[in-house]
Amino acid sequence: MRRSCLPAVIFCLVLAPVPAQKNGAAGPDDGVTVYKDVVGHLRMAVSPDTGLLAVNGYNGNRSVACCYGSRIIRRTYDTLSRLCKTEIWKTGAAAEAAEYISVQTCAYRGNTSMLQTSSVRHFPDGKLEVTAYDARGRREQYTGYHIDAAGTRIRDSSTKWSYDSRGRVAEQISVSYLPTETVRKTVYSYPVPGREPDCSCYENGTIRIRRVYTDTSRYTETLYFDGGYSVENTYEHGIKSLERFLLNGREIRRNNNANAD
Repeated sequence: MRRSCLPAVIFCLVLAPVPAQKNGAAGPDDGVTVYKDVVGHLRMAVSPDTGLLAVNGYNGNRSVACCYGSRIIRRTYDTLSRLCKTEIWKTGAAAEAAEYISVQTCAYRGNTSMLQTSSVRHFPDGKLEVTAYDARGRREQYTGYHIDAAGTRIRDSSTKWSYDSRGRVAEQISVSYLPTETVRKTVYSYPVPGREPDCSCYENGTIRIRRVYTDTSRYTETLYFDGGYSVENTYEHGIKSLERFLLNGREIRRNNNANAD
């Protein structure tokens, strides 16, 4: 998506500028020049180090636009100073070459700072990501889409999280829809408080990976394959110390000190 008026995005934010003056909070040689409106509100600041900063107010909201090399980033805050939108442009040699890169929007629960939903639209690759949060601000559901040439939103993937009574992740279910639907579920358990959780991973209902900790630095990870084959790997301090190959649960081969060679 291209916008021909991009350079004006910055300069239209500068309302009723007064003659340039040094920023009173900065040193005499900092090179920062600020512009304020007729009532003294900051509208623009130009620095040789950080580029241009522009501020605007509308409907009680405040937006701040900054230039970083070839990127312009505009952040909009609501009346409660919560970030509600972030927009990114890539500039070109001419206004017609400017490109809208992404826009992120956030919605909050009532007057709190707790996120309710957030979405990110990536324009160059036509992607859209939407995340919903529960009443405690934890991720509850993520959905990824791609948007085709006709503007149709097509779901690519989704993930749902559930939590136990102590707020720890209990289950994560991820679904990919293309080319065919595949469901991957990870179940977490916490047999020892403060230690990494044990977990089991399933694909379309079939166990594929199981990881079990015996202490903080030692765990066993088992990979399950079709036909009854499995590989059991034991790690100590992050190093594989034992590798066992099994068929229908019966050991057929093993490698001790698996990383020795």
